[in-house]
Amino acid sequence: MNEQEIIHILKKQRVDHARPWEAISTEYLTAREFFSLVGIEGRGRDYRQALIYLEIASKRDNSGNVMPDYLKKCFRNGVVRVHVFRSRNERLVGVEYRIPVESLDESYGERVKELVSSRNSRVSDPISRGTLRKLKRISEITHRSVEEILNGWVNREMDDVLGRSGRSSPFGE
Repeated sequence: MNEQEIIHILKKQRVDHARPWEAISTEYLTAREFFSLVGIEGRGRDYRQALIYLEIASKRDNSGNVMPDYLKKCFRNGVVRVHVFRSRNERLVGVEYRIPVESLDESYGERVKELVSSRNSRVSDPISRGTLRKLKRISEITHRSVEEILNGWVNREMDDVLGRSGRSSPFGE
């Protein structure tokens, strides 16, 4: 048996043990959403390494001793839970890793709600991913929601613009 045959067998085994695909619900975060919550970008070595840790966690119940601290601290009491679902397109990606929302630490509550609610929202003037990532980081540091931060900035900008023009706010604020 050569290396490619072994890899093929392992991939098939992983897909066979995965749950049947179902649409993502509010009960789970996708791996990409979870990584954005933790601060891992969608590319590079850190992302690939974190995916390997999720794969290990999906296979074993006692994977907590293998997981690095930056991932383990995201889960309640350090107990890592990851569910594996078959992918919609098994040729490209065989499985999808999903993290149950109830297994995450309570400190991520508000940010998880924002992630889940933003899945289906269609914004007419979208914010770039980089800007959104920075806003979420500021939100994490200041313990204020992204909406509160943006409202504060907009109000200051309105005050500044209206102050320079000598007019009062047309919004009655």
